[in-house]
Amino acid sequence: MPDKLNVNGGVLIIGSLLWQPNLGNADNTIRKDWRSNHLKMPSKIAVNAPIRYGRQSGGGVYTMTFSNTCRKKPGNAFVAAFRSPIKTFDDLLREAKALSGAEGMGRKFIEAGGGGIWGVLGILFNDKRVEKEKKTAILSWWETKLRAEPLFADFHFKDFRLGTESPCILQNGNLNFPWVTPLNTKDDKRLNEFDFLLATATMPTNIKYPSVQKMISNVQKDRGRNYFKNNNSKGIITHQDERILKKLIKISVNYL
Repeated sequence: MPDKLNVNGGVLIIGSLLWQPNLGNADNTIRKDWRSNHLKMPSKIAVNAPIRYGRQSGGGVYTMTFSNTCRKKPGNAFVAAFRSPIKTFDDLLREAKALSGAEGMGRKFIEAGGGGIWGVLGILFNDKRVEKEKKTAILSWWETKLRAEPLFADFHFKDFRLGTESPCILQNGNLNFPWVTPLNTKDDKRLNEFDFLLATATMPTNIKYPSVQKMISNVQKDRGRNYFKNNNSKGIITHQDERILKKLIKISVNYL
């Protein structure tokens, strides 16, 4: 295993990690501070990513998941580079724990709540750039970190899917979907300067993903967090959003 990594990394950001300043309803600035202190947010890149609404979280609000049903109909997310270089495994651990803290995972690689595992830190590699030896070493290290978690025995990667789709993460923590592509071709060069991205895989809930009509009802009930509205206004968009918005506006002209 190499002592030095010297790789370029960042975070694949979906959902409220992009716009929410705090965790929960508490008077804190955990997420805002994480973005300011750890990421180069002003130079973030809009990307196509396999995302959709699929997990009912606190209060029953549908939140974001990665989903392989969306490979051919991706949504829009963002990639932001780390502010500090990733020269060693200690640097990588620092950024992984910081992301975990911002996610509300207690700086752990696996977190549970509400009856089971809900989130696992994952890593996505740019195979066109990262050296094979470094990828193997990083993935082996990542799996070791997952296996050291008290909740590892409860983590089953096949739970991170619905129906017959492929899980969005593997047991070793490798995110199981292709490298993301830029929304604008002018960003292709910048995006391919990354060796890897970190992201949190969240477990989808229920038997199937919510329909447009189900999402409309769910959005209408979300009177506090306004999760869908904030996502959409900040550029976190799924393939369902256009239809959802059209119907919401038809129901209430004041929605936007």
